[in-house]
Order: sequence, then C-alpha cells, then structure tokens
Amino acid sequence: MESHVRRADSRYRLQRIRDISGNDLANVEDRLNLQVVTRVWTDRAGRTRLMPR
Repeated sequence: MESHVRRADSRYRLQRIRDISGNDLANVEDRLNLQVVTRVWTDRAGRTRLMPR
C-alpha cells in the first residue's frame, strides 16, 4: 500500500516536530536523539519496532 503525503503536509508536520520537541531535524545529533527516544517509546509500549535489530 502506497501512502501519498502532500509536500505542504510534510513541511507542516516537520515544523510541528521542531516546535513541540525543540529539536531541529537538520541537526544530526537531534535526529539521532529523536530516533532513540522513539525506539525506546515503541519498545516500552509493546508496539511494532520501527527498526529491525
């Protein structure tokens, strides 16, 4: 199944991530931190893993 997201929607969502988290996705360190936090959160919630181990 293919998902289509409009460019404006993607920009809006990325801006919301920056606004809420205070992290800039253009910064490598911030992206890594968000990825680690997301993985821990999904593991603790018992949801499907985002990344294979």
